[in-house]
Amino acid sequence: PEFLEGELPGKVSDLAVDSSGRVYAAAPREEAVLIAGGEGPLERINQAGIDALAFDRWGRRWSAGESGLFAPGGEVFALPESAEIVSLAPLSPSEVWVADAKSRAVLRLQVDQPVVRAQLPDRAQPVAVVAGAYSGAWVLDARNASLVQVGSDGKILKTVTLESMSEDPVD
Repeated sequence: PEFLEGELPGKVSDLAVDSSGRVYAAAPREEAVLIAGGEGPLERINQAGIDALAFDRWGRRWSAGESGLFAPGGEVFALPESAEIVSLAPLSPSEVWVADAKSRAVLRLQVDQPVVRAQLPDRAQPVAVVAGAYSGAWVLDARNASLVQVGSDGKILKTVTLESMSEDPVD
């Protein structure tokens, strides 16, 4: 089907922006990545089971879903069977952090290396992960309104409570 410019059909699970400013939307129900910012209607890349996507510093697209995690060079990372990947943070052409909402953890995946796991608090709800310094990561925990800093070895280094940073909460 053709979509009108700016109109997204159904639920979008993740967004990413490429170096040209085009917005990519992971649309699981459409089994596609929808791209806005070009001329005319949304562009579409068919991809069944997509839940999360990101661009690395070289401008290459990564994606994850029920079939695994797909790196730009064709590398496919196996994910834990029950994983629910909600966010990606590529570190290098062969290394990425992923936020797993189901297990309340972030995982560092690297080609030919064991998985590094950072277990978040029991009631955590990881919704986003970004690469940090020295191959670490920062995780946004929506349920606890906090940022969690994770070291490259998976150890929790620091938790910053976001509620304490604002005198007047935003409605």
